[in-house]
Amino acid sequence: MPTASGSVAVPRRALASTWIILANVAVYAVNMFTMQVVQTPQGNLKTSGLLFALGNFNFNQTILQGQVWRFITFQFLHNPHGLMHLGFNMAMLWMIAPVVEEKMRAARFVVFYLACGMAGPIMLMLLNRLGVLIDPGWTSQPLVGASAGVFGVLVAAAIVAPNEEIELIFPPIPMLLRQFVMIMIAVACAVVFGAGYQAQRNNAGGEAAHLGGAAVGYLLARRMLAPRVFNAPAQPR
Repeated sequence: MPTASGSVAVPRRALASTWIILANVAVYAVNMFTMQVVQTPQGNLKTSGLLFALGNFNFNQTILQGQVWRFITFQFLHNPHGLMHLGFNMAMLWMIAPVVEEKMRAARFVVFYLACGMAGPIMLMLLNRLGVLIDPGWTSQPLVGASAGVFGVLVAAAIVAPNEEIELIFPPIPMLLRQFVMIMIAVACAVVFGAGYQAQRNNAGGEAAHLGGAAVGYLLARRMLAPRVFNAPAQPR
């Protein structure tokens, strides 16, 4: 996880990304209260929660049954059995999103973020259709998390501030933002294309969603940020 050195000119409470983070945390907390313990032949099992069931993305319900709202709602849900998934995504948004949002402004940022998130399951479906990911049960497996949207924001941030210096917490090494983003994308590519046949075991499906968010993030950022970023006067070094 990186730490950034840049400052935020707009107060945090005025940023849409702050409210996105709060919404994710609130949804996680509410969903926890709807989780129940049920008895199975293998022993007690804790359910994933009502919001998780109603909002996760899976091919069968989202596409075959026309529950298209899941393209949006899955982005505000996280693994209900652990905080690491939520914590990592929200930390990334907290540290990286402001530099992008200040260039786009709040409304455009929200559209950008949700569009990148929607690209995640679309990429997952495409790669399964092409046979890159082979998992017989993928149509019913739930996909949740803000990661696809986060990857889109990361790519946009690397366009806005490629030379921003960040420092990884583990291992504690400094690097440029663009280098960090390239490493993250390379890892996702290695998982998806290097061992996609183990999609369920190694989270290749989740990494495929990351690639979808990154790809759409790049395309949208080039269009939405180009007039402000690429035509800006060069700063003296």
